[in-house]
Amino acid sequence: MTENLPAEINEQTALSDDVREALLQEQSEQLTFVEIPRVAILAAGAGLYEFKDTQRTEREFEAVILSSHGRNTMWDRDYGDEVPEGTPSGPACSSGDGHVGRPRQGFAHRGIGGAEADGTESIPCEGCPYNEWASASLLGKAGRGKACTNQRSVYLVVEGAELPYELILSPTSLRAFDQYSATLINQGFPLPAVVTKLSQTIVEKGTMKWAQAVFTMGDALTDEQFGVVREKMQKYQSAMAPRAIVPEADWETEDSDDDEETPF
Repeated sequence: MTENLPAEINEQTALSDDVREALLQEQSEQLTFVEIPRVAILAAGAGLYEFKDTQRTEREFEAVILSSHGRNTMWDRDYGDEVPEGTPSGPACSSGDGHVGRPRQGFAHRGIGGAEADGTESIPCEGCPYNEWASASLLGKAGRGKACTNQRSVYLVVEGAELPYELILSPTSLRAFDQYSATLINQGFPLPAVVTKLSQTIVEKGTMKWAQAVFTMGDALTDEQFGVVREKMQKYQSAMAPRAIVPEADWETEDSDDDEETPF
């Protein structure tokens, strides 16, 4: 592929850092829609993170956490089940910010008294009957977990990448993130002011095995580094903002590890 490029571009040293930075800046400013790439925790307790845009995998890496927000999804069907004719697809209810849920049209949601939703209702996630422990039984599911799956979107700046990455934490990693954030608060550090090392620990319980994210504080950023981070926060603020509902591309169920009550 590179043999068709002009020699001055094909050479690794052809572009000075200043010229490269200016071109990348101009290119990024021309984007009208920014799709934040994902970094994911691989399933089955592999202990690896995968950067979805390059398929690169890492056991641990360093990043700066720009921001985060909650998100919730509730399914009343098993993933892959055929949707009855004339019935809308998608989850029974979802929330792109973890605060307000939007039920699927036709779903009899207890948050509106069991009436069938018309698809325009907004239901607070706090106090919702499906967001309580042991509520899985309301959907005819076994286990002591919630009917609703709580997650968190965490946006990361990784060295060498212009765009932030989105890491979606499953229920079993939420406590670890909250504890890490609380530790930084206690020490007077906002999340975007420090380098964070991300790794994983493998948890086994009976026949179940899952990966849990681990967050470790690294060096504090210099004023200059923090200034660059602040610029990225402002530049990509709209792309990192929570949506009203969980996007259709994310309509998938979680691993069964969120059925366990003890990790929370």
